[in-house]
Amino acid sequence: YISREGELPMTDQNGNEIVGVEAVRDVSWRWINEGPALSDVGQSKQAFNIIFSMPEGTDAKALHDAVQATAEHEFAGHQWVMVQHFDEPHVHAHVCVKAVGFDGLRLNPRKADLHRWRERFAHELRERGVEADAAEGIDAFLAKRPPAWGAA
Repeated sequence: YISREGELPMTDQNGNEIVGVEAVRDVSWRWINEGPALSDVGQSKQAFNIIFSMPEGTDAKALHDAVQATAEHEFAGHQWVMVQHFDEPHVHAHVCVKAVGFDGLRLNPRKADLHRWRERFAHELRERGVEADAAEGIDAFLAKRPPAWGAA
């Protein structure tokens, strides 16, 4: 979904660009089969889809770079991919993070984590000349949703 069937380029935690349906499927396969195993028991999320968004007119490159810097800092030790979307008037990007880190520990975000992520995102935007704060309810929002495995 976030890559729009492989049409939009994704970037992973190592800075590699992922383009095309086969490359996206390869990422899904690696997340499932390499590194710490994903739990197939219970209701545990296998991954989190975090959406970073700003109002229409926000510089798209600044948002992209701020999201990437936020992901590099906040999700270090996890596999993640990011992609920017341009299908809405407001500029936004998705970061999909594998729930189990390289150390085998699960990402289990709480309100304090979401607040810290918003703070980091706002900080990174300000570093790039974009006026932003991390207040609840503004357009800079975060959402959790697992990806559909095997889907692009």
